[in-house]
Amino acid sequence: MSSETKWAPLLAQLDAMGTPPDPSDSKARTRARLLAVATDLFTRFGYRRTSMDEVAREAGVAKGTVYLYFKSKQELLLYAIAEEKRRNMGAWLPLLREDLPPAERLRRVLAQVLVTLPSYPLTARLMSGDRELLVFLAELGPELARQIEESTRLGFSLLLEGVGAYDSLDPKEKEARTRALTGIVYSAGILMDERLRKGMTAEAYAQQIAKMVVDGVGAP
Repeated sequence: MSSETKWAPLLAQLDAMGTPPDPSDSKARTRARLLAVATDLFTRFGYRRTSMDEVAREAGVAKGTVYLYFKSKQELLLYAIAEEKRRNMGAWLPLLREDLPPAERLRRVLAQVLVTLPSYPLTARLMSGDRELLVFLAELGPELARQIEESTRLGFSLLLEGVGAYDSLDPKEKEARTRALTGIVYSAGILMDERLRKGMTAEAYAQQIAKMVVDGVGAP
């Protein structure tokens, strides 16, 4: 299986939840506009203080139009996060498609996640433990919660395939490793704090963290 084929299911999930660009489709343009406005408002004012009325007003559409595309504010935020990830996939695709050794790919991806976190304002807030967004996760319906869990689990499990002895581990241990890697990524905001870097560039610091995670503290 080629590297591109391996990642196809995850990329398809992001495309399904995001808004693939199509300038000729007026509905796609409206949906993209709503997601962009919602991302800005959620980032500036938080989840609780952003209303569907405000999203409609800022986007220049009727409130009912927002509900034609998104059933609730929870769903709007979920899809805004998915769109944020999809828009930034251009930076990731070379790493996913390139024929790299699994450990090298994991090191590069992990380092890039740590460095580029500020490019994902909603994801960064979620990873930093933003209480409002954590409440949002708790309020999600079972189907939307399942989509988030499935997408996250799929991405990290694919990254771990072929790294060290991962493929030979029993399913329970694989799940534990996947959850641990997820925890490291979700701690990126703390790990990359400038006060901890002590003058090291974000890139150099992220590479050291990725190397220790993948190869061990004593790796050459």
